Amino acid sequence: MPEGDTVWQATRRLHNALAGHVLTVSDLRVPKYALTDLTGRKVLSVIPRGKHLLTRVEGGLTLHSHLRMDGSWKIYAPGERWRGGPAHQIRAILGTEERTAVGYRLPVLELLHTADEDRAVGHLGPDLLGPDWDPD
Repeated sequence: MPEGDTVWQATRRLHNALAGHVLTVSDLRVPKYALTDLTGRKVLSVIPRGKHLLTRVEGGLTLHSHLRMDGSWKIYAPGERWRGGPAHQIRAILGTEERTAVGYRLPVLELLHTADEDRAVGHLGPDLLGPDWDPD
């Protein structure tokens, strides 16, 4: 089961691979978002919020994912063979010219307006490790 450090490390890898780059591939394999296309949008950041991963993209959108018990995000170079599991377990693919992030067995995957992130993670309270933390 992924714990906080695992989520933090996964988020860091995703941020390093995607942030600042324009998406050339966008494939969200959940029925509600199957026709959603994020290609052409720049990834602004990927941040952890508890055990949640928030991938913010241009246009005020956030892809919210949660790994729960056995979900994972894997990063691949162009042409590299994907090894995270069978294709039917892939829930999301986000690719740039340099890297492809593949989300396997993601039980939570939703696209929301960045302004509405609190709807997904607000119940966690303030982020004690976040840059906006105010001890007062």
